[in-house]
Amino acid sequence: MGDCSTYSPNTITVDREDGAFKGVAANTMICLPGGATVTTDEPNVIVGSTCAEFALFENKECTVPKDFTAEKVTNSRTLDAGEDAYTICLPYSLTSGEDVKFYELSKVDGATLTFNEVTTTEALKPYLVVAGSSSATLSTTTSTSIKMGAGQNTEKDGYEMKGTLTGMTNAEAASANAYILQASNEWGKVDIDHTGATIPPYRAYIVATSAASSRLTSIIGDGNDATGINAIRTIDSNGKETYYDLQGHRLNGKPAKQGIYIINGKKVLNK
Repeated sequence: MGDCSTYSPNTITVDREDGAFKGVAANTMICLPGGATVTTDEPNVIVGSTCAEFALFENKECTVPKDFTAEKVTNSRTLDAGEDAYTICLPYSLTSGEDVKFYELSKVDGATLTFNEVTTTEALKPYLVVAGSSSATLSTTTSTSIKMGAGQNTEKDGYEMKGTLTGMTNAEAASANAYILQASNEWGKVDIDHTGATIPPYRAYIVATSAASSRLTSIIGDGNDATGINAIRTIDSNGKETYYDLQGHRLNGKPAKQGIYIINGKKVLNK
């Protein structure tokens, strides 16, 4: 964080490529005194308690030095539409819409995690997010409160969904006994021998308590015997439940064809 909150000139030029702020990374917050006139188009500059643009860059941490208001938020993380869910933990709130839906952990039945849709997220809390179109984004053009603090936890039935604003190395994630969300909505336990399994900033992961760890079973899917939490069940705010095929792909509504599908975390024959 570059703290210039006691800097005296009324007009301050913020340029990360030249002058006093040369070399300051774009994901580093710069704090200036209230009343200053800032000549800049740089993101992450707080004047008093207001920031014209709060920007988060994928795989880069950004320490929030204090609570402030952002006139807009840009988040460079991309979300693929339709199939996979993602985890998030952000220092600001978002509202769901046609392009994106948010879900919070609400129940654990055996080793099936149930997530219920919420229309508005809370800052610093962990959620699942599902994109409804290629234009889905974690950005917002609405004036938004940015909160200082650490990621919070949501605990249900012996499991914790933990949010993190900072990245975790493979060793850190393995030491925490973390389960991370992978492709096709499978939860896998981080293995210290697979060094590529890390947790980037602004994500969430699952931890089972000692009392619940014996309930972990194989992933529901195509017969793979990898150990993990076996299924995701999502319920929208209108009560609509989401269906998945045996590869974990999210379907658009109830399947019309006969076959075996995953419904409510269980294999069901659709006739």
